[in-house]
Amino acid sequence: MYDKKVREYKGEQSEVLEQMEAHSNADLNFYLTADKVFNLARRAEDIFKSSEPMEKRQLLNFLLQNLRLDGSKLAFELKEPFNMIVATRHQPIGLPVYRMFRTLDWRKIGQELEFSGIK
Repeated sequence: MYDKKVREYKGEQSEVLEQMEAHSNADLNFYLTADKVFNLARRAEDIFKSSEPMEKRQLLNFLLQNLRLDGSKLAFELKEPFNMIVATRHQPIGLPVYRMFRTLDWRKIGQELEFSGIK
């Protein structure tokens, strides 16, 4: 009986470790991708200016969608995630999240966790 339970727990432990590794890899991939996106967004103007016409077209196709002429003016929308970068450019980074966590009633949350048996 004991050996059976040990094998079960070892199997569960192995599964949890595999899941943790998968999440760690996903986090790493997310941060690498986010870094590339932010670098591209930051350097887009310089890249565009120094590029050949075909490269400029590829960059514009990568960044823009729904291009149309509005009279003599070109109208467009930015593709994700570039539209979100532009939309949040004037917000202090991290402060809304920090403010939310700072103003939570942590004592009440602790009591709720104790009541539910999680803590």
